[in-house]
Amino acid sequence: MPSRVEYFATPLGLSPEPILLALCEWGQHHADELDEHDRVADCVMRPRQSAQAAN
Repeated sequence: MPSRVEYFATPLGLSPEPILLALCEWGQHHADELDEHDRVADCVMRPRQSAQAAN
């Protein structure tokens, strides 16, 4: 059976999440203004999973 490796971001690594979400929302808003919905991807973030919950 192959080994399985799981990686988790540290709290510092997760700290830019609100900024990235705000940028994504900004892009979607401006795509609405410019009627360019087809050129913008959805802002999809996978839910965080704590290291304790993964074990």
